[in-house]
Amino acid sequence: MEYFLPTLGSLLTQAPVLLTWIIGIVLAIIFWRKHPAVSGLTLLAISGFLILDIVNAYLNIRLPSLLLEQGVSPSNSMPIFIFRGVISSIINAVLWILLLFSIFGWRRKDKAKVDEN
Repeated sequence: MEYFLPTLGSLLTQAPVLLTWIIGIVLAIIFWRKHPAVSGLTLLAISGFLILDIVNAYLNIRLPSLLLEQGVSPSNSMPIFIFRGVISSIINAVLWILLLFSIFGWRRKDKAKVDEN
């Protein structure tokens, strides 16, 4: 519980982005019947973004003290932070790929009409 308020404070600094993700989730649910595939991928990607932001906010607060509790010095903890950043970046990229696929991947190629004059 001691990390709840600092994590909440960190999340409040990201309020515009988090609100955007929540609006996106609501829109994906609203348009589910019209476009189930697009809405499903969008819902998956945006939910992932929201969860990733919450987890990152918590880890930004909790990880330094956890490492100190385990006896890891700040200079020795740098590889852990780098690894966490790389993993977060990879997850972020995968979520963006899902979102881009939901926007552009569902469209079929239009067949060129040939005028026979």
